[in-house]
Amino acid sequence: RDISEFLNLFNGRKRPRIMEGFTRGKLNIRRAMKDDLRDGCDTKIFNQKVPRGKQADVCVSLVCDNSGSMGGTKSELCFRAALATAQACDWSNVPFECTAFTKTADCYDGTSVTIEIKNFKETLEKTKLYFGINSGTLCHKFNNFTHVPVFRGNSEEINLYYIGNRLEKVKHDTKIMFVFCDGCTTGSRDTLRRVIKNMESKGIIVIGIGICDSGVVGTYSLYKVFNNTRELEQLGPYLIDTISRYVAV
Repeated sequence: RDISEFLNLFNGRKRPRIMEGFTRGKLNIRRAMKDDLRDGCDTKIFNQKVPRGKQADVCVSLVCDNSGSMGGTKSELCFRAALATAQACDWSNVPFECTAFTKTADCYDGTSVTIEIKNFKETLEKTKLYFGINSGTLCHKFNNFTHVPVFRGNSEEINLYYIGNRLEKVKHDTKIMFVFCDGCTTGSRDTLRRVIKNMESKGIIVIGIGICDSGVVGTYSLYKVFNNTRELEQLGPYLIDTISRYVAV
C-alpha cells in the first residue's frame, strides 16, 4: 500500500485501462498485471469507485531551479522525480502545478525568468514533455515559436514571490510548495527568508529541497538535503510520501 512502491511499479506507463466484468471472486492480480503489461498499459481491475474517506483539500506546487549549474544529471533526476510526483498527483486527483526559475545573467541585476511548465488547469498529458526543459536533448522538441531562456543564475526571492502570490489565490485549504535548488539565491538570502516567511504566514507549506548542496539549511524552515546523485534517486518517493501525509486515503 506504500504509494511510492506503487509508483515504482507503474512509473512511466499509460493511464489505467478499465477492465469490465470483475465484480466478485478471486483474481490472480500478478498474472493479470503481467498479461496486460505486455502491451504497455496498466490495469484497473474494478470499474466501481471505492470510497476513500474524506479527502484532504490539498494542492501542490513543484518549483525547480533551472540555472546552468542544474544542467545534466541533477536536472534530469529532479524533473524525473517531479514528473513521477505529478503522475501520482494526477492519479490521486490532487491539483498541482510545475514551474522553473532562472536568471538571464550571473549577477544581482540579471532579469529573473519564471517558466510555467504546467499550471493547475492544464492536463499532465499536455505538459509532461516540458518537464525536462533544462535538458539539451529535449530542447529541440519545442516548436519554433517557443522561447527557451539562456540558463544562467537564479534569484529565488523574486521568482518565489511571484509564484507564491499566485499560489495564495488558489482555493485549497492546504498548499504545499517544493523548491528544488542546488545552492541558494545569487541575490539576497535575507530577502529570500522574508519571502518564505511571508508565504508561510499565508498558510503555504514551503519545503526547500537541497540538490547536492546544503544551501537550503538556515534559509528554509522546512528542508531536505540530497547529498549526491545516488540519494537523488529517492527524491520522487520522498515527495510522494510527504504529500501523502496531507491526503486521507
